[in-house]
Amino acid sequence: MKRIIILIFLSFTILSTSALANETYTIGIPYLNAEKGITPKIEALISEMYSRANLSIKFKYFPGLRDLISANNGITDGSGVRTLQAIAQYSNLTNITTPVAVANFSSFSKNKKNIITTPKDLHKLTVGVVRGEITPCNIAHKYAKKAHIVNSYESLLGLLERGRVDAIIMERTLARKLFTKKNAKGIIESEPLVSRKLYHIINNKHAHFLKPKLDKSLRGMLLDGTAKKLFGQYEDIIFSTPPLPPKKSRTTQTTPQ
Repeated sequence: MKRIIILIFLSFTILSTSALANETYTIGIPYLNAEKGITPKIEALISEMYSRANLSIKFKYFPGLRDLISANNGITDGSGVRTLQAIAQYSNLTNITTPVAVANFSSFSKNKKNIITTPKDLHKLTVGVVRGEITPCNIAHKYAKKAHIVNSYESLLGLLERGRVDAIIMERTLARKLFTKKNAKGIIESEPLVSRKLYHIINNKHAHFLKPKLDKSLRGMLLDGTAKKLFGQYEDIIFSTPPLPPKKSRTTQTTPQ
């Protein structure tokens, strides 16, 4: 009888694993002009991670933070890349161990009198940020005199060019590429106000099955240079080698995010 129970358990485990391997996972992507810029790079990198693990995925686009809400509620299976601070309030989300990239968030101004070296220097300024970008939004809401929120990077640059804000906050590599593309001149960049590691995010229900597989895939991509190659002009934010894992898989740190 005991042998029969063991056989039944093993059969169930094998069937469950097979079902998970054959599933198509849906990954949420924040919608910021999804046909342009960095979004296709994120998709390419995540697609390669799953492909190396012999897993299928598809993408679904969301405004603002709804990709995290959807993944937390189990409607979708994960989010492209986010910081640990971004998922701290979502009890059903976790990150794979190896970070994909590091985001350096700087301020950008056209007024030389706006000397910005720390977030506290924003206290007299109106600061523009993009909706759904948690770290810039949190910095602006906590430190700036007023936060002006828009839906795209192009709109953000437009605010700065027209003088509607004193400064904007963006990831500096993305900002530099945007300014070059739009031929924006006379913009003063600060040193990074905050740096955050970016991770691929999954729902906890997939953690046992997906974490080791995707972590192995990503580490291989960082080591063989595929991750940087897929990110193309944005390769500066990708790690050259897999960094040491954090002590915990998620964090509850709150300021600044």
